[in-house]
Amino acid sequence: MHTFVVLAYKESKYLEECIKSVLNQSLKTNVVIATSTPNDYIYDMAKKYNLDVIVNENSKGIGYDFDFAVN
Repeated sequence: MHTFVVLAYKESKYLEECIKSVLNQSLKTNVVIATSTPNDYIYDMAKKYNLDVIVNENSKGIGYDFDFAVN
């Protein structure tokens, strides 16, 4: 089993499309959302698709966000 981590930044208009794409893969897996910019939009998307949100409180840029998501 593996986990897909969807990186979310602010109110990206592509977030829902990305979530749907990951959830519609033929191999069912865990999916979570990772962000350093938590907001109602991201939490609403997570709730809509029953996903957990993990927040990077110490982000210093996108590279750190990728590392956070991998960890």
